[in-house]
Amino acid sequence: METADGHEANFRVEASTPASAEEAVQLYGTARQGASMRREGGLEGIGDEAEAYTRQSQPGFKYAEHMAQARENNLVVQVWLAVGGDEFVPTKLLAQATVKALRRTLALVPTA
Repeated sequence: METADGHEANFRVEASTPASAEEAVQLYGTARQGASMRREGGLEGIGDEAEAYTRQSQPGFKYAEHMAQARENNLVVQVWLAVGGDEFVPTKLLAQATVKALRRTLALVPTA
């Protein structure tokens, strides 16, 4: 995707349903360890466990990223949103979008 002013924008939602909650715990932990983003903190009231990450970089423009992930039973959901521009998109704005998508996905995907 591109923003109206021609900068890069990306949005990804991924839902995984391992065979058991134990396997989902392992998958969730692996995703946490693999995140090269700064941990923003836990997300209260979402699934069995949930947290958010953020990063800002400048690959020739200002690029702001936010990822929220949650686990509920055997379901692991990750939502990632990244938007480029002349200025960094505020983390709060990105967080609102990722957390909203995270909640909606958790509500839609069946667990074991």
